[in-house]
Amino acid sequence: MADSKKPTRAEFTYKALIDHFPAPGGDGAHQALFKAGALGFKAKFDEQRVIDDVKANIPRPPKAGREPSDAEIEQGVKAGFAKAMAESLGLDKPGESGKVPENLRTRDVSAEVFKRIVVANAGVTAEDIAAKSPVPLDFPEWEAGWRTLDALFAPGDLLFVGPREDVTLIKPVSEWVDMMRKRPPQHPHMIPNPLSGEFAPTKADVSKMTRRGDNCVVKHMHAVAEMDKAPLAEQLAFWSWAALPVRALILSAGKSIHAWVDVDCADAAEWEREVSGVLFPKFLVPLGCDPSCRNRSRLSRMPGYTRPADSKSPGGMQRLIWLSPEGKAVCE
Repeated sequence: MADSKKPTRAEFTYKALIDHFPAPGGDGAHQALFKAGALGFKAKFDEQRVIDDVKANIPRPPKAGREPSDAEIEQGVKAGFAKAMAESLGLDKPGESGKVPENLRTRDVSAEVFKRIVVANAGVTAEDIAAKSPVPLDFPEWEAGWRTLDALFAPGDLLFVGPREDVTLIKPVSEWVDMMRKRPPQHPHMIPNPLSGEFAPTKADVSKMTRRGDNCVVKHMHAVAEMDKAPLAEQLAFWSWAALPVRALILSAGKSIHAWVDVDCADAAEWEREVSGVLFPKFLVPLGCDPSCRNRSRLSRMPGYTRPADSKSPGGMQRLIWLSPEGKAVCE
């Protein structure tokens, strides 16, 4: 009978490295920090355990060498841990901005990986992410509405901004920007993909017409990703790590983050193939994102709007915490 307690190859190699950790000062200790992190992930150890193991087992340097600081040890281990995690998800080689990484297509992401991601990135705050925003968020929070529209869309793009039950509030970006320069956004929702402004059949019932449905979308720029079943702290940890190009992150003033993922599909067919067929089922949904978000005309929260308190939310500003016209990952 096989020994059920026999260590895996990763566990065996990890233990061998920890037991014979090279001394600082020219013996490969810095490379070994990275390797320990990578092996620790593959052995399914917590990142903090790997850091503690290294600190307890790294030899003292020879007289000519310098002992690495705790910060250097943590940085090296975390780099290796993050690299191995990215490889396990098929995201070790990110694709071009706006495209699903090619190697993601061949991987199946396990739901348990989400827990490892948030443990490895625990403690990240909205302020941490905002401080890295490519567009500095050094303006009053209520200005986030017009500044987001002005940064991400062309003046003539037609956008819906309104309450969920409305289908008529579709105006050019230039008009929305002029209005929001004078006062904060007056409506809670928007569709972050430009529309035709014309009526088109709904997907659910071709006998019904709408100006706000999937068939009305003319520029397929953003996929809206939301994972409101996870605590907000875990969502912050996830988006601080995820190697996906993101143009905006918005706090809903409730329990979730709305991410506008840069997909820039050429048409509806490419959206169905890349977003509905790969990005959501192979990556976002297994990691806890709402599968219903995959449609092209998905509503998102309007940044800069003050949400009133209700049974679902304590209310407050729908705060913009990331703005990147180029579509960058927070982890870059």
